[in-house]
Amino acid sequence: MRSFLQGLFASLLSDKAPPHRKTAEGEALPIRKIPDLLPEPILLADKFGDIAWANRAAQRQFSLSAMKRWNLFGINRDPELIAAMEKDEAVWVELGFINQAYFFVYAVPLGKQKLLIFRDMAEAKNIDRMRRDFIANISHEFKTPLMSLGGSLETLQSSARQDPIAQEKFLAIMAKQISRMQRLVTDLLSLSHIEMAEHLPIKGEVNLRNLVELAIENLPEGFQIQVIWADDVPSDIPGEEEELSKVIRNLLDNAIHYAKPPFEIQAKMVNDPTGATRYGENTASMVALSFKDQGLGITKEHIPRLTERFYRVDPARSQEVGGTGLGLAIVKHILHRHRGSLVIESEWGKGSTFICYLPCHKNVT
Repeated sequence: MRSFLQGLFASLLSDKAPPHRKTAEGEALPIRKIPDLLPEPILLADKFGDIAWANRAAQRQFSLSAMKRWNLFGINRDPELIAAMEKDEAVWVELGFINQAYFFVYAVPLGKQKLLIFRDMAEAKNIDRMRRDFIANISHEFKTPLMSLGGSLETLQSSARQDPIAQEKFLAIMAKQISRMQRLVTDLLSLSHIEMAEHLPIKGEVNLRNLVELAIENLPEGFQIQVIWADDVPSDIPGEEEELSKVIRNLLDNAIHYAKPPFEIQAKMVNDPTGATRYGENTASMVALSFKDQGLGITKEHIPRLTERFYRVDPARSQEVGGTGLGLAIVKHILHRHRGSLVIESEWGKGSTFICYLPCHKNVT
């Protein structure tokens, strides 16, 4: 790899290199322009950091045009980078964040200078952070019910061994915690299945109104819901019945657990202003299915994170009502698979509205 890069860039940057080479068909290829076509920033600098050459990506990423003197150490003075410029061998250096990108740099000798190839690892770092967060969250989610089960078992084996009333109490606690873990496992498996199928095309059609009416039939007593259905909403739209049923149930459960009546469900046709750019020129017509409540509402700082796994505005309240912290994440991924989106509108003290946008066109791929 090292010798290949050395030979390639020595040839490209050489004054003797021909500006063009011809293909077998006689087409002229601009050889010297190849480095400027690469997305990675690439620099040629000496051990003092003075930059002799930079491709367009490097000039743009590091704002070199604003520098009176192109110098590597004016961009980053990491001690490992400075040491790498002194070495006669190729090395990798982790630089960290530079202008919102997290860079690793590969420094390879090229004559008396060093060729530096920067690789943005911000996405990989973010994925690694998400993995660590997920492990920490799932460990915490299981730790609480397992500790409760352990404590209840210990009590049943000791002080409550001959106490039927205490036994009944602790067995109820154990049943509740087991049910909580079962819901958590079910939601995790559901989310995993949806994510794996997210790239697959939607093949069926569903009657959205029927799904809503079926979901509200099983609501607890005392919950009143007003359903408003616009005349122009199509009877069928592209969709997977099981998945969209899950969206409706999760949003209804969310309203029941965290808000107060009266509830209002609206379905109407809208021209989504972002639809044309997201889904294609002929797909701006969307069905907007909204769930509105008169609850306490959600403060603005929480709204962008509501669809994150295990994110809760009120963790204590969520555990009290049996929430897993995965419901809105499941909703988001199902809507993404249907090439739709979820918009959350809320104001503290004035309730919340969850709006599902779903395209009406065929061939959702």
